[in-house]
Amino acid sequence: MQKTFGQIRGLKMIATRQKTITQVLIWKLVLNPMTARTEAAELVAWSDDKDKLIEWYRSQMVEPYVETNLSSLGFHGKDYKWHKTFAKNSKLEWYNPTFDDGSISSYGHGLHSEWIDEDALWRINYYRV
Repeated sequence: MQKTFGQIRGLKMIATRQKTITQVLIWKLVLNPMTARTEAAELVAWSDDKDKLIEWYRSQMVEPYVETNLSSLGFHGKDYKWHKTFAKNSKLEWYNPTFDDGSISSYGHGLHSEWIDEDALWRINYYRV
């Protein structure tokens, strides 16, 4: 960090500084919750390794199955059928799948990349892959 004094703008003395900021490219998995509208999107996991995040996403998938009589949810009545794609009790169980090739759907579901300050990584309160 370098401080410089003595620059003058108009009649006012100001101080300036230069700071090097290290940023990291992260990948965020955004999915649609089954209990929300189609266009709803939630950040469910992130990683600094795109391939690792895609691999984790695929590892959560199982043969599609149907669950009924989950009336405690109170969304669609007691006889509603929930068509699930992810393992029971997994972090993704109650989410709809998206493309697994890293592309983004028209509703914004999928993988998003973002540059973030390295010293801000600890503030991300979502599951890290």
